[in-house]
Amino acid sequence: MPDPMNVPVEGVPLWLLKATALAIGACFGSFANVIIHRVPRKRSIVRPGSACPDCGHKIRWYENIPVLSWIFLRGKCSGCGLPISIRYPVVELMVAILSLAALFVGLSEGAGVQSSPAEIAALWFFPFALVFLVVCIIFIDLEHWIIPHVLTITGICLGILRSVLMGSLVGVTWLDSLIGMAAGALPIILIIEGYYRLTGREGMGYGDVMMMAMAGAWFGYMSLPFIFLASSLQGIIGSLPMLTGRKHATPPWETPSPAIAPATADSPDAEPAVEKEIAARHMAIPFGPFIGLSILEWLFFQDFIRNLMFKF
Repeated sequence: MPDPMNVPVEGVPLWLLKATALAIGACFGSFANVIIHRVPRKRSIVRPGSACPDCGHKIRWYENIPVLSWIFLRGKCSGCGLPISIRYPVVELMVAILSLAALFVGLSEGAGVQSSPAEIAALWFFPFALVFLVVCIIFIDLEHWIIPHVLTITGICLGILRSVLMGSLVGVTWLDSLIGMAAGALPIILIIEGYYRLTGREGMGYGDVMMMAMAGAWFGYMSLPFIFLASSLQGIIGSLPMLTGRKHATPPWETPSPAIAPATADSPDAEPAVEKEIAARHMAIPFGPFIGLSILEWLFFQDFIRNLMFKF
């Protein structure tokens, strides 16, 4: 197969397609920041326009250029000087790069078959839509410990639509997509309910269920062993730095038990060693970012992963 990034596209230089993918991705990265900030707060993503949360300064168009505006403003509001989180340019740059990567995926899937700009745009759209949703979910879950169903349901619907329209190109039929959706959700539901009945504590949330269902709808059931195993291993690795402290031992909505409350002058008999053991045992981390990372790994490296899996 020819290099998909060098496949000629009818009437359009490939460098222009790449530049367009980067530019569109950066613009959608700016929109991703709106979703990340507003959706968990149940605010409209359309109105009002962007403004500084401290002084109410309306963001002008030239202050809203992805990445560049943050650099020119030196990371501060031009109205009151309030620092602007570095998350904003990071998300914009991340979505721009992933947009280019999505173009690579689209060209790979249609190499030797599609050639017109409209057809290439269609091939790019679906993988880009997935990475866009995954980035939004990752940053929302990191900050709020929730995965909005509106994002995962959108992802599930797009995954099924992709299999209906492009099943022969992507190797996932509509039936594979439906089976994958169910196969992604049901085992996680069993784990959640079983863990709760055994321990009386919540483990994974139903947002994780919906996210695994989304993965199955996009890639079919064959992808699920890798996505679940990789996300679990990466979650374990990601939790290791937290073992040294108890700051994130419990989700934000849970009140720490007195048994693991920090020792104070009012409780001289507290035992820090026991405290750490309990905190580590009940430590919780948002699992969505690790599922999202595994979804991206499968999207971009599934051929390599398949070859590696079949060697064992």
